[in-house]
Amino acid sequence: MERLGAITSDGQKPSVEEILKAWILPCLRQGEHEEGRMIHLRIIANLSHERWEYTKEASCYMQHSHNAFIKALHACLTHLSKETLIWRLHFVMGALFFGIRQPASLIALSGGRCNPEDLETTFDQILPYAAAGFRAPECAGAVGRKSTKLKAKND
Repeated sequence: MERLGAITSDGQKPSVEEILKAWILPCLRQGEHEEGRMIHLRIIANLSHERWEYTKEASCYMQHSHNAFIKALHACLTHLSKETLIWRLHFVMGALFFGIRQPASLIALSGGRCNPEDLETTFDQILPYAAAGFRAPECAGAVGRKSTKLKAKND
C-alpha cells in the first residue's frame, strides 16, 4: 500500500507495470529471508487449501488493498470492467503464489535452468507476463453474463 500510495500521490497516473510492481515486489520480498518465507508460505498454504474460515477472516484485511489496486489499475485500463480486473488480479496472485509455493515444479520443468529462489529473475519474468494479461482485451460477453458451469464436450 505504501508503494501504491507513492506512485499515485499528487494525481500521478502510474503505468500498469508500476502498479503491478507495487503489488508483486512485497510478495516476493517475503521470501528474501528464511523466517519471513516460512511465515508467508504458511499463510499462503492456509488460504489456498480452501480453509474458508481463515480466508474469510483474512479477506477483510485484504479487501482494502485489493480495492486500492483495482482502482489504480482501472484508472489506466479504463476499457476493462472492474470484474475483469478482479479476475485478472486473482489469476496473477495464483501464478505468483504457486511460483513461490511450488518451486520444485519450475526446477523440474526447466531441467534446473530456472531458479525460483532468484527473486530478481522471478520478478523480471512475472512482471511482463502479468502486464500482458491485464492489457488483453475485455472478454466478449463477459460483463453481465450470469455464472454458468462449463459443460463437458459431449453434452
